[in-house]
Amino acid sequence: MKPGFPVKVLAFLCHVAVERPQLGPVIVSCNSGDGGVQGLRWYAKRLRIDEDGDVADEFFDEVLPDTSSSVDEHHKPLPRFEVKYSTRPAKIKKQMMSHDGKIQLRVEHHGRLRWI
Repeated sequence: MKPGFPVKVLAFLCHVAVERPQLGPVIVSCNSGDGGVQGLRWYAKRLRIDEDGDVADEFFDEVLPDTSSSVDEHHKPLPRFEVKYSTRPAKIKKQMMSHDGKIQLRVEHHGRLRWI
């Protein structure tokens, strides 16, 4: 063909069957220990550990009111609580979901690892 000459083309639409790949499921079951719990790292970063090895979001200390012995049992003041700031961030090494659906955390405390 010489350049500059018009080309006649015969074109028409035709439906063609195309085999598309099947996408797998988003969540797949696996054996215990094969994979971690995804998406909960933000929660593990918030956890604190106290001197006894207890792990929680927050710890509280009870503030005992100054009461005299003449205070009636029915008029006893309610206890008050303060946030305990002497805790430190927990060192979470691994997260796993148990067979009953509970999330377990592997925590390092005093150089030892334990599941909570």
